[in-house]
Amino acid sequence: MNLFKSLGRLLLLASTALLNSGPLAAAPSPKQTFNFLVNSADDNARNDGDDYRGNSDYCSADGLVDGQPSTCTLRDALNAPGTINITFDPSLAGKTITLTNVRDGTFGPSALMLNSGTNVTIDGGSSGITITQNKPAPTDNAVVGMRLFYVPSGTTLTLKNLTLKGGVANGGNTASSGGGGGAGLGGAIVNAGTLNLTQSTLANNQAQGGSNTGGS
Repeated sequence: MNLFKSLGRLLLLASTALLNSGPLAAAPSPKQTFNFLVNSADDNARNDGDDYRGNSDYCSADGLVDGQPSTCTLRDALNAPGTINITFDPSLAGKTITLTNVRDGTFGPSALMLNSGTNVTIDGGSSGITITQNKPAPTDNAVVGMRLFYVPSGTTLTLKNLTLKGGVANGGNTASSGGGGGAGLGGAIVNAGTLNLTQSTLANNQAQGGSNTGGS
């Protein structure tokens, strides 16, 4: 009798183990790391829509894609997942990159924005790189100028050997009676994530609040 009870317990334990053992969870894949060489000072958006993301398929560590020379802009290099390490071709040493396209409008227009969850390092090298903006004159009541970078929550931006110059953050105007216009936040960078600056300069950036154009 005891033998049958023991066998019953073993069968019960075995069946319970099988019921609870479903498919093993796959181990999380590590985030990718990309090393990109920017070799163009252009601000070519290369997008099919109007969000100006750029296309990292044009970028690589040596300027070659599928064995052929490829043009990689700073905007292109930023549009990848995971960890992104960006350096610049020697032909750009000491040069200026002028941004002309708006990537995001969360806190007013920003030329560049980090993708969700990314960890980005941009190193201008020993000769340095200057990043500035020249947003075309608006045809309506759009804000004149734009900030250079937007760092969203959950992202990290590290800047080395760079000069960020001439960024503009203008708060929007309001037409209500009472109260002021919108706040101008971060002429060079608006940071909601993590920001690290090493051997870098912020020059002639400005942030100013909007105005109230309403009645008395």
